[in-house]
Amino acid sequence: MTDRNHLGKAITSGTPWLKAKVQDGFLILGDLIQKEQIADPHNMQLELKINGELRQADNTGNMNYKIDEQIAFMEQNGPIDFNEGDLLMSGTPEGLAPVVEGDTLEASLIGPDGETLSQIRQVIGRESHPI
Repeated sequence: MTDRNHLGKAITSGTPWLKAKVQDGFLILGDLIQKEQIADPHNMQLELKINGELRQADNTGNMNYKIDEQIAFMEQNGPIDFNEGDLLMSGTPEGLAPVVEGDTLEASLIGPDGETLSQIRQVIGRESHPI
């Protein structure tokens, strides 16, 4: 998530925009999935619904940079040490939309066989929980 108001002010003033990305409640995570459960990490469907309306739907095969390329770049341009359990955040598909307190977000990770591997529901302004 991004606080667009803060981002715009930071860009205009030339100040760091990190606060636009790192605020309480901005990183909503579902259950972690073991890599052994994913046959091909570059063939996973990502979906996000806002108040029941599908707003983002894309496949990890459409990523600009594959996962191994991202890791290699960060390791070469470190200092980065990856540890078990670390998360790599790589962006979002098109379909950005504003959300306000009380909106319900539902995110899903779906395998190539159509099986939902992870799904989470978050009401903005409240605690998240897997569904």
